[in-house]
Amino acid sequence: MNRRTVFVTGFIVIVAAIFIFFLFQSRKYQASPLESCGDPRKVSTAYTMMSGSAVEVINGDTFILADEFGAKKRVHLTGINAPALSEPVGIQSKQHLSDTLLNLRVTISSVNADDLQKESVTALVSTHDEDLSSVNLEQLKSGFAAYVEAGMDLDSYQSCTYKNAEQEAKINKLGIW
Repeated sequence: MNRRTVFVTGFIVIVAAIFIFFLFQSRKYQASPLESCGDPRKVSTAYTMMSGSAVEVINGDTFILADEFGAKKRVHLTGINAPALSEPVGIQSKQHLSDTLLNLRVTISSVNADDLQKESVTALVSTHDEDLSSVNLEQLKSGFAAYVEAGMDLDSYQSCTYKNAEQEAKINKLGIW
């Protein structure tokens, strides 16, 4: 091989490597094929948070939170509606929520800070596990609740993710579906 061939080949390899590098840099976040909700890092909703322990589960979308001072607050999971206990799958929905959060440390998040001062609040709920799992989303994924429009309580990414979770549960005929 002559020097010119080696130079051209080397040049082509370097240009290709640079192109591939920049291609992957522009695609650091890529939604899964089932999820067309966009980039969750671009969410701008500000939440006020409060932590405590889930001490009682009322039904598939409501529980009692006790804060560090022992004050209790009724919490309804925003963006979902679980069946009543008297409806089919109502008991299983309650049991699933119990298995997910009862006696665990949880964080509730609300768009309106004033809501956290009330005895009853509608909020996003996450457990203190490794990935701060969304309890609201878990109820939808398992098919034990239906998605409901939540206005300003959910940003566009969360609303989209909740809708997709409900659709997936319907397709797989889980829980109430």
